[in-house]
Amino acid sequence: VIQETRDDQRRDSLDRLNYAHEVAVEYFHKLLFDSRYAMVLRDYLRDKRGINDESIETFKLGLSAETWDGLLKYAARKDLTPDELVQAGLALKHEQKGSYYDRFRQRLMIPIFNMSQRPIAFGGRTLKKGEPAKYVNSPETPLYNKSYVLYGLNFARDFIREKNAVYVVEGYFDLISLYQHGIRNVVASSGTAFTPYQARLLARFAEDVYLFFDADSAGRRAALRSVEFLFDAGLEVKIVSAPPGEDPDSLVRTQGPEAVEQARAAALPYIDFRVRAEDLENAGIIAREKLTKELAALAFKIGDPTRRALFIQDASAKLNVNPDLFQASAPKVEEPANNIAKPGSRFRPHEFELLSITLQNPASLDMAIDEVSPDDFDSRQLARIYAAMITQYKETDQLDPHRLVEVFQDRELASILSELVAFEWDTERPDEEAVKIVRNFGEKKEKRLRDRLKAELAKAQSGGDLQRADAILAEMKEHGLI
Repeated sequence: VIQETRDDQRRDSLDRLNYAHEVAVEYFHKLLFDSRYAMVLRDYLRDKRGINDESIETFKLGLSAETWDGLLKYAARKDLTPDELVQAGLALKHEQKGSYYDRFRQRLMIPIFNMSQRPIAFGGRTLKKGEPAKYVNSPETPLYNKSYVLYGLNFARDFIREKNAVYVVEGYFDLISLYQHGIRNVVASSGTAFTPYQARLLARFAEDVYLFFDADSAGRRAALRSVEFLFDAGLEVKIVSAPPGEDPDSLVRTQGPEAVEQARAAALPYIDFRVRAEDLENAGIIAREKLTKELAALAFKIGDPTRRALFIQDASAKLNVNPDLFQASAPKVEEPANNIAKPGSRFRPHEFELLSITLQNPASLDMAIDEVSPDDFDSRQLARIYAAMITQYKETDQLDPHRLVEVFQDRELASILSELVAFEWDTERPDEEAVKIVRNFGEKKEKRLRDRLKAELAKAQSGGDLQRADAILAEMKEHGLI
């Protein structure tokens, strides 16, 4: 009874956060059409941005006024408390005075939706001249983790599937403009680097990714820095270059969707783009060396061995160098930290995804147990959760995340469990998805073992320890690694 009460309380808490965001969308959207702010609607959205009323309604654009407590007062009439708005990231509490005030003021409000079409966060663009922060976004909450979200995917996923391709643009208005002009297989990165989870999310819907940014934007630089995650997820990466002085928003508004299609048709595969950017025909040895090492580092972050080999084959041909140079330029193998594998990721994606999909689809745990043990995890937290899942499943023939929380009595693990359950799986065949993840888990495990043994072998050989080297070779043969 106590457990059921706690479960009900947690569900009620999440429902209240969802409700708070729905109320906020309603409030901001109504305010946009208030006669006091007609200039924002007419001059900024319609005239300057070219956003029509249909798009304003589709994307539920809104406005936060200059008052300190407009949303707080409106929400109070909807039976929401100030503390609930704080928990939702929509209000702040003054520590000294103990009073509350709206987080967003004098901003154009862009709701961010989850895959179930429910608002979970906001992006707020300033309407105030001289404001240092052009955009203010919602903080992370129990509903919103920015590492798992791509703006607009809730609107675009069916169009992405249909085209088997996705444009990735930088900003909210780039996406809204393209969508309004009929280019609907598009998501926005919001100017940040990709995370492994976002890359895997895109890979569920498409095979081709077109990175479409203003040539000099910070978003483009961030996307190119994190392109490794797109390749590792199995995506073909191509770079769309807007004409000088244009970005996706301005291009589609001034020249129409045909101009975007022409830019897409001229898109360069990532390797070709990098080779052309360095002007290798006129470059010297040092420039060629740097690019070879850069692409080698990227290649060895691709977990799938076939994909990695094909990447090296293509890159070596474009650079006109021997493929063996990539092996020689491979980054040194280091033992991974327990919790973090790559910049921008808290856990290794395949470890997180395995637990998430089995928690949400317990039937797939039978297959996972046969292939993956808790010892195979780099993250000690995820290993503990997985071991507890296996124990609970074997004892009760079911998985209950809330009862797992009771087992741990650990706030950090409870928070991780919430993330695992909240991660959205947009798939009609969860068992097939689980099989892919388990297979990928095995490939990652094999790669880590191979890399570790190769590093130990090199160390033994360089130190003249032939007995140890022979033992390592025997172990590699035993595991089918050579």
